[in-house]
Amino acid sequence: MKKAILISALILLVSSLSFGQWLETTIYLPDSLSGLVQPQCLAYCPANNTVYLGGNSGNNILAISAATGEKVARIPAGLGAVFLCYNPISHKMYSADRRSETVTVVDVLANDAIASLQLGNAPCALCWNSTNNKVYCACDYDNTVFVIDGVTDSITAVVATSYRPRALCHNTANNKIYCAVEDSVTVIDGTCDSVVASISVGESWTLCYDPLDNKVYCAVEDSVVVIDGVCDSVVATVAAGFGPSDLCYNPVNNRVYCANRGGTVTVIDCASDSVVATVAVAGSPTCLCVDSLNNRVYCASPGFVPYDNRVSVIDCASNTVIATVATGKGPVALCYCSGFNLVCSANHGDDNVSVIDGASHNVLATVDVGRWPSLLCCNLDFSKLYCTYYERPGMTVIDAATNRVTATCSYPGWSWALCYNLAVNKLYCAVRDSDVVAVIDGATDSLVANVPVGDEPVALCYNSAENKVYCANRGSNQRPTDSTVTVIDCRADTVLTTVTVGQLPMDVCYNPVNNRVYCVCAWDDRVAVIDGVSDSVITTIRVRGKSALCCNYVSNKIYCSDHNTVAVIDGATDSVIATVDSGGSGLCYNPTSNKVYCSYGGRIVIIDGETNRPTYTERVRAGTRAPCCDSVNDKVYCTCYGGDTVVVIDGPTNHVAGRIKVGSWPRTLAWNPIRGRMYVANRDGSSISVIRDSMPPGVEEERPTAYGSGLTARPTMVKAILSLYGKEPAILLDITGRRIMELVPGPNDIRHLSPGVYFLKAEGGRMRDETAKTAKIVIQR
Repeated sequence: MKKAILISALILLVSSLSFGQWLETTIYLPDSLSGLVQPQCLAYCPANNTVYLGGNSGNNILAISAATGEKVARIPAGLGAVFLCYNPISHKMYSADRRSETVTVVDVLANDAIASLQLGNAPCALCWNSTNNKVYCACDYDNTVFVIDGVTDSITAVVATSYRPRALCHNTANNKIYCAVEDSVTVIDGTCDSVVASISVGESWTLCYDPLDNKVYCAVEDSVVVIDGVCDSVVATVAAGFGPSDLCYNPVNNRVYCANRGGTVTVIDCASDSVVATVAVAGSPTCLCVDSLNNRVYCASPGFVPYDNRVSVIDCASNTVIATVATGKGPVALCYCSGFNLVCSANHGDDNVSVIDGASHNVLATVDVGRWPSLLCCNLDFSKLYCTYYERPGMTVIDAATNRVTATCSYPGWSWALCYNLAVNKLYCAVRDSDVVAVIDGATDSLVANVPVGDEPVALCYNSAENKVYCANRGSNQRPTDSTVTVIDCRADTVLTTVTVGQLPMDVCYNPVNNRVYCVCAWDDRVAVIDGVSDSVITTIRVRGKSALCCNYVSNKIYCSDHNTVAVIDGATDSVIATVDSGGSGLCYNPTSNKVYCSYGGRIVIIDGETNRPTYTERVRAGTRAPCCDSVNDKVYCTCYGGDTVVVIDGPTNHVAGRIKVGSWPRTLAWNPIRGRMYVANRDGSSISVIRDSMPPGVEEERPTAYGSGLTARPTMVKAILSLYGKEPAILLDITGRRIMELVPGPNDIRHLSPGVYFLKAEGGRMRDETAKTAKIVIQR
């Protein structure tokens, strides 16, 4: 086999101007009034009949109309909202943002954040003092309670408590604040904001107040302790069920309800402090809310078994369950909307809110509030961006010109890999939990086929010469023999054959130089080499790397990494020619600089594509993910989820050119060379950050120089015309090896092509011919 002769035809910009990158916009998912994941707290505002929702991630509070069930506002807030509290005098909503250590203050009449107060470590609970118009915030890890003035939104006092305060309630009769700590209840005077008592009760996580009898109820281990509100002493201990998790007071019948994780609700009469009923409910209940209009209590049971993920409706007159309502996964918070007789359930696991009719107990609406973006992919002309989700079926289609969601597409399962086919304008999605490859039509953004493949498909690559997609099927620990590669004919979207490879294949990549597909198998520490024509394994290569692959089209090399090493494979001989002692979970090839970038821990290792040596190690931040190349401007981007940033590395100097703050937990990247934008999927941020890169202002044209011999169809560029000398036709490939256009001897108009790196294949474009010559073309405008 003759080694392909490389011709370098570079059209490079020489400019003294400096270029930069900046965050242009943020696209929230699934729409502009979303961007919140893992919802976990709710509060109802009767002044505007609006439900406010906070979540673990997303840096916002969402306002949902109780009248229509539609989102009406997205309000910037801190990170990790765990508790919401309404102040009806000042018409404000307060959010305890645990992860950012702040309290966000929202004007509910304007649906706007008006203050962000920096508090102590891990704010976790709030309560409103109606006597003095103050808000109290317990900070779990600082052993303090902050006091906030309800008018000025300023911190007026900081009250020290004993270990780990975690729940609050207000005694309206005596103007006291009760704070549950690890083994007791701290009592704070509401006027002078000082500790006046400490009541030993045992470990408690929830409190509620009975204003009729002036008592405080405190749930401890398998019981409820009753505290007299006048003398602040324990007056009774009432047996409850296993693992009491929440308490609520019903003013209609003067009773307290205790949700027990063992699957019951204990009903306590507040006059006698005795148990009057024990109600069996679905699953393992964790939260309660009272419908005082209909004298009912709603009890939510989150979980991942069939009888969980439900809300039980308890009739308080008969103490029986009269309905069970199925919600989304993980209902963890409830609130009752008195204005419309509705109950809202925040479903932590499905990132949505169920709106339940208080009369019929039917789910009237399900409000999607966020998604976890996982994978990104651009289409043929970079006019669309496709986004799939972590542990969610289907995808979202985004218009690259407007940065807005334009369509959604459903298919059965969670996509683990994406591959775009230019020739047929289709997107291929490996759906791991359904064992299919979903095929999306690029024109209609609709599902056109589900191609059955092997067990747990995890990786895809496209063979542009044969118009095939290769799907690596990981198999399972129980059935490692199911590890295969499925070959799909993209013309008919049918399976051509199934190739048996080593155990647990993790990644595949295509090498257009010799029309071969490489598949790395984790359990075998081998790379299987598949011929692109016959679809048969022609050899296996022993490697230490076993997690990721990428192809160097210029030097005809394949790189295979694990967490410790990168193996360099010569594409001509299919043998390991070097091993670099710096592995990582992600690889990226930069054809402009002929370098390979490997993310590893808190650094990026840069490998020279010619010498196979690590040329530079750039220390970035913890949590680096797979890098992505901007071949137009010769830069590489890398996400760092440890700091919610994207690091930009300059190709010529190997140094960090910039750090850009993006959404929470950035994971994957996609480059759009036409618009000069890098897209960042922020998993916990429920968003896509759009980073703008300034584009070069012009092109310096240069007649290419041929190195070596044998390429008669050598190219030259004049005013966006690619001219081929000689009599041989050729084809033009993009940096992934996909066929872009057919070239003929003489002038070829390439004005429609986007800036970037391309490869010209001579000898009639016969991709099966191993002696075919290649040339690299870099177009910049």
